[in-house]
Amino acid sequence: MSEVEYGPEDYVVVIKLSNGEEIVGLMVDDNGEYVKIEHPYTLRYDPIKGGVGLLPWCLWSEDQLFHVYHDKILFVVTCNRKIATRYLDVIDTIVNPIADNLDEFRSVLDELDKATGNDNIYDEPSILVEGNTTKH
Repeated sequence: MSEVEYGPEDYVVVIKLSNGEEIVGLMVDDNGEYVKIEHPYTLRYDPIKGGVGLLPWCLWSEDQLFHVYHDKILFVVTCNRKIATRYLDVIDTIVNPIADNLDEFRSVLDELDKATGNDNIYDEPSILVEGNTTKH
């Protein structure tokens, strides 16, 4: 099997902001001054339903590409594979303007699964996607 090269554009990332908020999205670029993230969603835990919900990070904007400046970021990490898969499903079904890129990303995820021997990563837990409001 040939080795797959991964770059920042190949990852769904979680960005932890200095205000405590967590954003999940497709990292497009990190130029040292800011991280460019596409289709950012916030992660919300629902203790009643026992799942994680994804809500658009900026509800009232039609923009899908955002610059998050490093002075507002505590850290950036690769997203948990199950959450990343659910996130891609949400983007694919709700947003859908980058479907070709998502198919390519899914094939990268599949290659990574084959290389690491992880099977059935698409099983539970599922992501809850509800509502159009966030509470701070």
